[in-house]
Amino acid sequence: MMPDTLSTIHEIAGDPLMSGRFAASAAQEGAPGDPVSWAWEHRYHLAAAPGWAAALDSWQANNPDGGNAWAEDQAVISDGMITAQVQELLGF
Repeated sequence: MMPDTLSTIHEIAGDPLMSGRFAASAAQEGAPGDPVSWAWEHRYHLAAAPGWAAALDSWQANNPDGGNAWAEDQAVISDGMITAQVQELLGF
Protein backbone atom coordinates (compact mmCIF):
# COMPACT_ATOMS: atom_id res chain seq x y z
CA MET A 1 0.00 0.00 0.00
CA MET A 2 1.03 3.56 -0.56
CA PRO A 3 1.88 5.75 2.45
CA ASP A 4 -0.76 7.98 4.00
CA THR A 5 -0.95 11.26 2.11
CA LEU A 6 -2.25 14.62 3.29
CA SER A 7 -4.45 14.85 0.21
CA THR A 8 -6.13 11.53 0.98
CA ILE A 9 -6.54 12.39 4.67
CA HIS A 10 -8.23 15.61 3.52
CA GLU A 11 -10.51 13.59 1.21
CA ILE A 12 -11.57 11.31 4.07
CA ALA A 13 -12.15 14.24 6.43
CA GLY A 14 -14.28 16.07 3.88
CA ASP A 15 -16.47 13.20 2.71
CA PRO A 16 -20.12 13.65 3.77
CA LEU A 17 -20.70 9.92 4.22
CA MET A 18 -17.65 9.63 6.47
CA SER A 19 -18.76 12.70 8.42
CA GLY A 20 -22.06 10.96 9.09
CA ARG A 21 -20.31 7.79 10.21
CA PHE A 22 -18.01 9.83 12.47
CA ALA A 23 -21.03 11.58 14.03
CA ALA A 24 -22.92 8.30 14.50
CA SER A 25 -19.95 6.82 16.32
CA ALA A 26 -19.55 9.96 18.43
CA ALA A 27 -23.21 9.69 19.47
CA GLN A 28 -22.89 5.99 20.22
CA GLU A 29 -19.74 6.50 22.28
CA GLY A 30 -21.12 9.43 24.30
CA ALA A 31 -19.03 12.29 22.95
CA PRO A 32 -19.80 15.53 24.79
CA GLY A 33 -22.22 17.96 23.20
CA ASP A 34 -23.71 17.60 19.76
CA PRO A 35 -22.22 14.55 18.00
CA VAL A 36 -22.29 16.25 14.59
CA SER A 37 -20.33 19.22 15.92
CA TRP A 38 -17.92 16.94 17.78
CA ALA A 39 -17.31 14.87 14.65
CA TRP A 40 -16.78 18.00 12.55
CA GLU A 41 -14.28 19.39 15.05
CA HIS A 42 -12.32 16.11 15.16
CA ARG A 43 -12.69 14.97 11.54
CA TYR A 44 -9.02 15.46 10.66
CA HIS A 45 -7.83 13.64 13.78
CA LEU A 46 -10.10 10.75 12.82
CA ALA A 47 -9.16 10.77 9.13
CA ALA A 48 -5.45 10.76 9.97
CA ALA A 49 -5.70 7.40 11.75
CA PRO A 50 -2.77 5.17 10.77
CA GLY A 51 -3.41 3.29 7.56
CA TRP A 52 -6.72 4.89 6.61
CA ALA A 53 -5.36 6.99 3.76
CA ALA A 54 -3.32 4.06 2.46
CA ALA A 55 -6.45 1.88 2.51
CA LEU A 56 -8.39 4.49 0.55
CA ASP A 57 -5.55 4.99 -1.94
CA SER A 58 -5.47 1.23 -2.52
CA TRP A 59 -9.26 1.05 -2.98
CA GLN A 60 -9.21 3.93 -5.45
CA ALA A 61 -6.36 2.35 -7.43
CA ASN A 62 -8.45 -0.80 -7.80
CA ASN A 63 -11.78 0.98 -8.39
CA PRO A 64 -10.95 3.98 -10.61
CA ASP A 65 -14.63 4.60 -11.43
CA GLY A 66 -15.89 3.92 -7.91
CA GLY A 67 -16.60 7.51 -6.91
CA ASN A 68 -17.03 7.80 -3.16
CA ALA A 69 -18.45 4.28 -2.71
CA TRP A 70 -15.37 3.66 -0.56
CA ALA A 71 -17.00 5.65 2.27
CA GLU A 72 -19.56 2.90 2.84
CA ASP A 73 -17.24 -0.02 2.11
CA GLN A 74 -16.46 -1.72 5.42
CA ALA A 75 -13.35 -3.26 3.82
CA VAL A 76 -11.81 0.22 3.49
CA ILE A 77 -12.65 1.87 6.82
CA SER A 78 -14.82 -0.26 9.07
CA ASP A 79 -17.21 0.89 11.77
CA GLY A 80 -14.89 -0.76 14.28
CA MET A 81 -11.96 1.30 13.04
CA ILE A 82 -13.99 4.49 13.39
CA THR A 83 -15.21 3.53 16.85
CA ALA A 84 -11.66 2.77 18.00
CA GLN A 85 -10.50 6.21 16.86
CA VAL A 86 -13.46 7.98 18.48
CA GLN A 87 -12.79 6.10 21.72
CA GLU A 88 -9.12 7.08 21.57
CA LEU A 89 -10.02 10.76 21.16
CA LEU A 90 -12.50 10.48 24.03
CA GLY A 91 -9.82 8.99 26.26
CA PHE A 92 -11.32 5.54 26.72
